[in-house]
Amino acid sequence: MGGLSYGNLVEVDGEEAFFSLDTDQVIEAELEEIKEVYEENVEKMEEEMLEAAPTAATASLLSDTVIVKNAAVTNGYDTRYVKGADHNHLIQDKPAIVNYNCSAYAGVNIMRYWAKARGFTKLYYGNDNWMVNSMRACMKTDSGGTNPLNILPGLKKFSTEIRGQAYSGAASAPGLNYGYTYAKTLINGDLPFIISVTGGQIPGTDGAYTDAKSHSFTCFGWSELYSGGRITNSYYIINNGWDDVWRWCLKDKISVINLIDCIAYK
Repeated sequence: MGGLSYGNLVEVDGEEAFFSLDTDQVIEAELEEIKEVYEENVEKMEEEMLEAAPTAATASLLSDTVIVKNAAVTNGYDTRYVKGADHNHLIQDKPAIVNYNCSAYAGVNIMRYWAKARGFTKLYYGNDNWMVNSMRACMKTDSGGTNPLNILPGLKKFSTEIRGQAYSGAASAPGLNYGYTYAKTLINGDLPFIISVTGGQIPGTDGAYTDAKSHSFTCFGWSELYSGGRITNSYYIINNGWDDVWRWCLKDKISVINLIDCIAYK
């Protein structure tokens, strides 16, 4: 993902400090200077977030149903995927350019889903290599990665300007305020989305949890494990961007969500 100069405001030994989103190390600089850049980034994020969900402006984007505990489930899993979810719709051939492509991969997986599972065929063209390189350009990806603020604008630009497909709704929600509950609402509305994180862990290609620093990936479902009528574990069902299968990720493992980006078509 990359792209942001300054990261999370934290406390170290009783003092305010900032961790770099790129290196996960404390930034050695004048605190006031860092705060200024940090506040500019936050302000820019707030200005560029369209229809931060859920609001009246995104009513058409989201399901009207609020997801709560399933009273019909006592023991076992309650699981939901978006309509038509199929791991065979994920990117099958990774392009030659692989560095810093996670946001572009995630964007292409979203477009492949809408094209192949939901019938918006204009959203997929050529091959995966063409798609990823086009998405990189739309998201302004460079050798430093993709600024998370460019993900949703990139999806919209790819849709309307590159492929000529109008979208019916779009939302970019800050992970600080919108997390698992909001994610469930999107999935319930059959809307896959992109999660951008600056920390935490997700399942890797071998299924074991691995650090996810400055990474973007897609979510296509959720699952909850019940025991005695109570939820004991909750999972995002994701594609990690490194392979072409579903991975179940404990929600508490994704500890630092930056943005949740979603685009929809009708």
